[in-house]
Amino acid sequence: MRKWKTMVAATAAVGALLAAPALADPIGLGGAVNGSLSSTDERNQAREAWMDTYQLTLAEGQSVRLDMTSQEGMDTYLLIGVQSEGYFEEYASNDDRGDGTLNSRINFTAPFAGEYTIQATSFGSNVEGGYSLSVAETVITPPPTPLPLAMGTPVSGEFTANSPTLEWSSQPYALFTYEAEAGEVVIFTMNSDAFDSYLEVGQVFDWGFEPQMSDDDSGGNLNARLIHRFPEAGSYTVRAMGRYESATGPYTVAAEVFPQPAEPRPTPIRMNQIMRGSLNEGEVVNQLLSYYDVYSLRVRQGQDVRITMRSDTLDSVLEVGLQSPAGFAVAAYDDDSGGGSNGLDAQISFTAKQSGILIIRAQSLSPMTTGEYSISVE
Repeated sequence: MRKWKTMVAATAAVGALLAAPALADPIGLGGAVNGSLSSTDERNQAREAWMDTYQLTLAEGQSVRLDMTSQEGMDTYLLIGVQSEGYFEEYASNDDRGDGTLNSRINFTAPFAGEYTIQATSFGSNVEGGYSLSVAETVITPPPTPLPLAMGTPVSGEFTANSPTLEWSSQPYALFTYEAEAGEVVIFTMNSDAFDSYLEVGQVFDWGFEPQMSDDDSGGNLNARLIHRFPEAGSYTVRAMGRYESATGPYTVAAEVFPQPAEPRPTPIRMNQIMRGSLNEGEVVNQLLSYYDVYSLRVRQGQDVRITMRSDTLDSVLEVGLQSPAGFAVAAYDDDSGGGSNGLDAQISFTAKQSGILIIRAQSLSPMTTGEYSISVE
């Protein structure tokens, strides 16, 4: 399932620089138009895509629903904003409206009376195809009151036809607040037997909710599960929703302690040795939530050393450093210098400044990723 993208702001968002537009076609409330994207259309330079533009007049506080659909399977993309002196200032945009199709929808409330520009375009670049665009007046429900979410205390709820929905789609959602400590790692889950769950964790700013992490189906059986490390202490927002606009039924949202195992004892590795290993669920994780294995290497002062981690399934990462009572101190780090069949192998070369035991961490660039690898020392 391709992750859907949305971007909504209550006030003007950062504008996309475009070439001077052609004259927009007028469209009114209750209006509908059939159009086609082709190489003879205007160019959305920011998206590198063909587009048609329409002009819509709204009163302050008036709410509308914009729908862009394609019967040809085109992945549509819809924007609304203000055109001024050759610049388009985007207020809201949408890729997939949340009904399982590639069609787009924006629910928008005008912050002021005036003329707004609608851009009908495609998600991919240089895509051509037919579409339909419609504009209807609507009522946007106010956001739900956030409920407190505490560690180890699940909260149950139910989505109905009257539940609040996202502004840019009709997906029902609920909000929760979680008070986090700096560096805390938490497992958030959303389970439902009635619909496909979707979960986000982030923060609310003046311009709206900004997710830091999201998940669809990692909990199995269309349930959502994500593991998040909070960089700073504070109040965070958990947004629980149905993956599609038709979602109705009961659900449960919970926050659970992430079980961090103790630091493993290093596995000794010698010069001119190759060892095989694997990163597995339940192992210790680093600050970026990546599983890692630990090796120890005895070196002599002035000795040239090259360490390589190879894998066909992982984006390999190596760290070399020293272990002390205060923790692991990284002296060298590498992601992709080892090349390999996929260009993602890691390699660190150095000359030992003193004799002693070095600690090697073999890990993946992506969080919570499992897979097999080999590590060699030359």
